[in-house]
Amino acid sequence: MTSPTITVAVWNLTSTYLGATRDYDAVSDIVASYAPDAYLQQHNTASLQPTRRMAGRLGMQEHLPFPNPVPDADIATTLYLNHTFTDAVFQAHSAPWWIHPCHVMVRVGDCPTPLNLLSLHLCPFDAAQRSSEAAWLSTLALPGMVTLAAGGMASYPRGPEKHTPPSWERESERARAIQRTWVGVDGQRRGDTGPDAALKDAGYLDLAQHAAEDLHQPHALTPTEGHRQTCQACRCGLQRTDRVYGVGGIHQALTAVEVIDSNAVLDAGGHALLLVKLNLRALEKVLVETTVPPW
Repeated sequence: MTSPTITVAVWNLTSTYLGATRDYDAVSDIVASYAPDAYLQQHNTASLQPTRRMAGRLGMQEHLPFPNPVPDADIATTLYLNHTFTDAVFQAHSAPWWIHPCHVMVRVGDCPTPLNLLSLHLCPFDAAQRSSEAAWLSTLALPGMVTLAAGGMASYPRGPEKHTPPSWERESERARAIQRTWVGVDGQRRGDTGPDAALKDAGYLDLAQHAAEDLHQPHALTPTEGHRQTCQACRCGLQRTDRVYGVGGIHQALTAVEVIDSNAVLDAGGHALLLVKLNLRALEKVLVETTVPPW
């Protein structure tokens, strides 16, 4: 008998696409068509009304943190869950985050170990701030923890990929260069790969890389940003800035990472939609076999 599949959808919407009800309807229609068990959205308005409308259209329960820096910004992160996950407990966090992550601890079946789910967007304008936020995520990578964290990283993967970071010395939009780079000891600006490096050093796996290298799914590394020339970042070329990280053995349950970059998706949200597929029985096995150290 085939084991059920858990689908986690991740979508970092370009903020300029939000505001009108019809845009939320278009987004919810697309997400609903993939029937996810969890939907991690970035760039959501802080207003409860459209969030609840989205939840109603998806048939899911919404979780919305109080956003930073202002309550009316359209930069909030959101997490929607269906009945696959139980005993959901929202975890509030402020420092060191510029945009508060939506962190919910959930149970899967009768598994004793909870699963941490995080919808997040790292600071869009400062590499040092992103570094602090990535370092904070190491607190959810301690022994005995199983975590899936996903969203807009506003930075680049460490290591060679088909689409390399922009050549910032030639980038005409200097403000974007400042926001997406760090300065080396030689005084040269380089694309910020610090968050990816910190997360991997802490034990996280980039699940798209894992899918590409170990599950032979090269399409998992398809860029998520730059398909539409709608913002400064998008005009810097195709990049894989929206990523999904897992730690605690969750990669053992991974069956696929799909990047949906259809015209309908890009028209509705600006960025590609990610679908993470997990084998339910394998995930339950990971959660059952994970034990908290005695110390």
